[in-house]
Amino acid sequence: IASENSIENLRIRTHDELQSLSESLKTMEGKIKDYISHLEKVTHKAETDSMTGLLNREAFERRVERALSNKTFEGNYVFMMIDLDNFKTINDTYGHTIGDTVIISCAHTIQSKFRQTDFVARVGGDEFAVFYQSPSSLDEVEERARALCDELRSLSFEQGIAATTSVGTVSYP
Repeated sequence: IASENSIENLRIRTHDELQSLSESLKTMEGKIKDYISHLEKVTHKAETDSMTGLLNREAFERRVERALSNKTFEGNYVFMMIDLDNFKTINDTYGHTIGDTVIISCAHTIQSKFRQTDFVARVGGDEFAVFYQSPSSLDEVEERARALCDELRSLSFEQGIAATTSVGTVSYP
């Protein structure tokens, strides 16, 4: 026996009511999808360095904190700081447009050396940070840092500018 409030007692009087409900649900679904899309764009913009497309410092720090608090992962992490040597001299000598080109090229090179799951960020004017999981060994970390320095040094820019870097690494735990 159906109770007075059950769905069985719901009376839909006309086909028009179903049609109207269906159209309302479709409209609502479209608005929700638009809102989610907008929210994803705003979030991406808030987490991204506008010049390089890398994570910004705040987003990087939040992701690192989240990764370190993940109790299910039992591997190692590596944190790497990368600083462009004497970058102020490039900006002062050749101008900010050339300096921006150097920053962008270095950022793309750094990003290309790491996996999609690693966190790569621009954390300062000429400073970058990388956080990645599960290196096979500390030798691999050292080799990756050397290879990155070599590749950045080999980039060619206008007027013979060379980008040299300093890299520091630390593993955790």
